[in-house]
Amino acid sequence: MAERNIVGKSIAAVRALNRLVLQMGSVINLLEGSTMNDDELALALEAAADKTDKIVAEVTAATAALQAALAASGQTTPAIDAALARLQGSLTIADDLNPDTGALVAP
Repeated sequence: MAERNIVGKSIAAVRALNRLVLQMGSVINLLEGSTMNDDELALALEAAADKTDKIVAEVTAATAALQAALAASGQTTPAIDAALARLQGSLTIADDLNPDTGALVAP
């Protein structure tokens, strides 16, 4: 039973990651093909940031749930622990890219 729980948590984490990748692709498409005026582009970027924040939170939660399920089952390995730590580090970087104030930061 614990193994199915871990598989389910793994699938949830991968699905959340997939949504994040798709969202990043849609942001790139938005910027590449933009024929919007400044106000429309600002609204579209704010909507994309809101959606991205939600997806990052989902991925973070799914990853934490997977980590907890692995720890509870005792079926983790150093390689899995390292991979989860790397993923959590990447999520922190992704979260840090978006200012908490909602304002865009000049590069």
